[in-house]
Amino acid sequence: MSIDELYKAFTDIDFQSNRLIKSKEISIDFLKQFDERVENVRIQIIKLDLSPDINEMFELLSQIDIEIDPKLSFGQQVLNVVLFGFYKKRVKRKKREKYFREEILRRKLVFQHVETHLKES
Repeated sequence: MSIDELYKAFTDIDFQSNRLIKSKEISIDFLKQFDERVENVRIQIIKLDLSPDINEMFELLSQIDIEIDPKLSFGQQVLNVVLFGFYKKRVKRKKREKYFREEILRRKLVFQHVETHLKES
């Protein structure tokens, strides 16, 4: 992968991450596409061996867990029993959305850091 293709990939990842973060609900299909794109670019950056810090950062970056099942605290479990399960569905959905948005934002920031590093070099 050349540097020009890498910059195009950075632009694509930035655009997709903004689109996912700003959406009301995160589509699992778009999230999977985004995650696959990030993984492909991550592997290419590791192969390019830009710097030890960047390689370490990208080796620690794992894929987004699409099938995440958030855990409820004891108080939330008690409230769930009292409300006959309605509370659990809403809380788990919100926790999943929060996890997805945080992971998307983290990837966006990592790629922005690498892009800035490349522009400085």
